[in-house]
Amino acid sequence: MRDVADQAQGVIDAFISAAISNARTVPNSKIRPQGTCHYCDEDVGKAQLFCDARCATDYEKEVKLRRGR
Repeated sequence: MRDVADQAQGVIDAFISAAISNARTVPNSKIRPQGTCHYCDEDVGKAQLFCDARCATDYEKEVKLRRGR
C-alpha cells in the first residue's frame, strides 16, 4: 500500500514529466529564457521558460487559441 509521501512523489513526477514534454514542444517558438516565467512572470532559472508545468500548459493553450487552433 502506498503512503501519502509515495502518492505525492507520483504527482511531482507527473508534473516534471509534463514540464519536460511541454518544454520539448516550445523550442520551435520564438521565446527564449529570460529569467522569469513567460506566463506568470515568476522568477525562474536562467535556462527555464516557465516556472512549472501548469504555466507551460496554459501558455501553450493561449498560443493555440491565438493561432485559431
